[in-house]
Amino acid sequence: MSKTNKLSKKQQALESLFQLYQEMSDQVKRTKTNDNKNKNKNNNKNETQNKSKTQNKNQKNKQTKQEEIRSCIVFKPTLRWEPIYKYSHLDPTLKLHGEIMDFYEAIKPTEQNQRTRDKIVREITKIVKSKWKESTIEIYGSYASGCYLPFSDIDLTVLIPSTVQSCEELVQRLGSILRSKKNQKKFKEVVVIKTAKVPIVKLKDKENEISIDISFNLKNCRKAVELTKLQIQTYPPLLPLLLLIKFFLKQHNLNEPFYGGIGSYSLMLMIVSHLQMHPCVNEFPTIANLGTLLIDFFDLYAKFNYITTGISINNNGYYFNKQIVGVFDFTQPHLPYVQDPLDSKNNTTRSSYGILECREAFASAYKSLAQHASLKPILNINNYNNNKQLEDEYKEEYYPQKRLRKNRNQFNQKF
Repeated sequence: MSKTNKLSKKQQALESLFQLYQEMSDQVKRTKTNDNKNKNKNNNKNETQNKSKTQNKNQKNKQTKQEEIRSCIVFKPTLRWEPIYKYSHLDPTLKLHGEIMDFYEAIKPTEQNQRTRDKIVREITKIVKSKWKESTIEIYGSYASGCYLPFSDIDLTVLIPSTVQSCEELVQRLGSILRSKKNQKKFKEVVVIKTAKVPIVKLKDKENEISIDISFNLKNCRKAVELTKLQIQTYPPLLPLLLLIKFFLKQHNLNEPFYGGIGSYSLMLMIVSHLQMHPCVNEFPTIANLGTLLIDFFDLYAKFNYITTGISINNNGYYFNKQIVGVFDFTQPHLPYVQDPLDSKNNTTRSSYGILECREAFASAYKSLAQHASLKPILNINNYNNNKQLEDEYKEEYYPQKRLRKNRNQFNQKF
């Protein structure tokens, strides 16, 4: 019995040791699995952090690239509205609406554009203040109202309260200052235009190739800017349409009143008049279809009778007979008449003698939009470049004075 008891005790001891060994091995396995889990968690955290960092970097790179594309004067075929089949499943006008909004997001002013222009204004302010200490500089035009394109001009006026000199003399003096050796490093192509109704100095910034127009003691500048901002708030479709049509006119070199085109302020009034008369805007002001509005704009002003009819946005907008009101110009009957809301006697399109070219451009744009319902045929961004050589070629092609005189006679004969 003693031997059997001893054997049973040994077996029990061995079994207990085996159980302890198993428990220890299980604990070791558990600790290893926990360590592996913690390592995996840490690795996952590091991976997610690295992914988030890379994503943030990619987003920043994308934003910087987009800002570069927007701020560049030369436009590349990487604009976001350009994919043809992006809105192919939609109705044609809704497809066009989506393309217009994408184009607006790609072309609208950026912070970089604002900084570069503010810097130019500060430099010109220093130059003007060095000569006329009591003067103040006001910004007006599309830059002040926030509806400018990356290649739009900067319009400035210098207000001198007590001066005996005329605007022609002041412009001549400022032109000579800007041509000095100190300022030749910053500015170029300084041209003094004294014969215009509003004498100005035209120049370009060397670094950014941005044009600047400077005048003296110009009135109603602030009021015009406030009016434009008010109309943009009142009519949400105004700003996308304004930027797009300005770009369209720029491509055809029809955006400069000095060369017979339609200026930014006049174009804004024409679009507002169109929106005031359009039933789509009156019924659905916040969700108006930009595609329909753009097509109807080109159709309206391609067929508009500029000889007999004037345009006004006062009193919710109306048309008037130029002869009855007494604003018909017998020397230039073809000129359009867009009444200035701030001055009823002022025709904002008095210099738009190239209205025949504008009508032809509007008519061709209407036909292409009606056929294709896409911006690509009318906005040839791939072929567009805001280079001085190209601008000179365009001016020679579109604005020879003899051809414009012939077109005036042809325009009068049509009506």
